[in-house]
Amino acid sequence: MDQDITFQINHKAMSAAAYSYIFAPYRCTVRNMVATTQADPGDSKAITVTTWNASSAFSTTIGTYTYAASLATPALGTWAANASTGNTVIEAGKPLRFATTGCASSCNIHISVELDPYART
Repeated sequence: MDQDITFQINHKAMSAAAYSYIFAPYRCTVRNMVATTQADPGDSKAITVTTWNASSAFSTTIGTYTYAASLATPALGTWAANASTGNTVIEAGKPLRFATTGCASSCNIHISVELDPYART
């Protein structure tokens, strides 16, 4: 039986860079992400998911959630795990960062991130 657990994050995107964070409640991997926006964030805008690495920086990209150009709202995008680091195991207590940059206008994005408590890769 699959027992992935979903966490909800409300993210405020804006024309400048915006960040939201959660801390991994247990050792896990990111399985999927869905993000609904209430306004058009701009053509082909994305949410980049990164985690803290050994050198104390948010430089390990887990994946990217991208919205299509000219979308109607509310809208969903597409999740793509990073080809080389998408299955990175995130240790308990380590942060995940959700980042947007340069959105066309301020908008609220509701993010659902699915974490695998078995840390399957």
